[in-house]
Amino acid sequence: MSDYLIFACTKCKQYSYVKTTQKTKKCLRCGRNHLVEKILDSGVIINGITKALEAVKARQNGLAIKDSKGGLNLRSENDFVIKKESRKPKVLKIKELNYDELFKKILIEIKNSLIYSAKKGVPGYYIDMISKERNIPLENVKSLKKVFLKNNSLQLSNNCFYINL
Repeated sequence: MSDYLIFACTKCKQYSYVKTTQKTKKCLRCGRNHLVEKILDSGVIINGITKALEAVKARQNGLAIKDSKGGLNLRSENDFVIKKESRKPKVLKIKELNYDELFKKILIEIKNSLIYSAKKGVPGYYIDMISKERNIPLENVKSLKKVFLKNNSLQLSNNCFYINL
C-alpha cells in the first residue's frame, strides 16, 4: 500500500489527495499546481487509496453548507462573495445606428471589387447579401437603396444597380 497526503488547496481550500512519491499535484477545482514536498507539513499522511479517499470526502463534507432541502451544497467557503449593490441603477447607452455611412462604404467596396462591372452593374441580391453580413437589417437596406437612388448615388436598370460614388 502507498502513502497518500491529504491536503487543502492553498487557493480554493478544496481537499485533495496525492501520492507522497509524486512531485506535483494540480487542484482539480481551481487548477493551482502544488509541489508535494512543500505541502507535506500542511496535510495528513494516510496509508491506502481507499482510506485517503474517505478522508478527503469527510474533510470536504465538513466544509459543506447545508441547503434548505437538507442536502449538502459542496462548495468551498471562498466561493461565497458578498456583493454590495450600487444604489444608482445602471443606464445602458444605446448606440444610435447610422446605416447611411456603412451602406456607402459597402457600395464603395463593391464598386472597387472584381465583381462590379461598369457595363453590367451589380445584382441587387449581392448588395443585400453584403449588407446582411455587415449587420444591416433588410428593411433598412431597402430604404437605403431608395435614398441612394434618389440622390443618384445608385441607378437601377434591368434589376442591376450601377454605383455612382
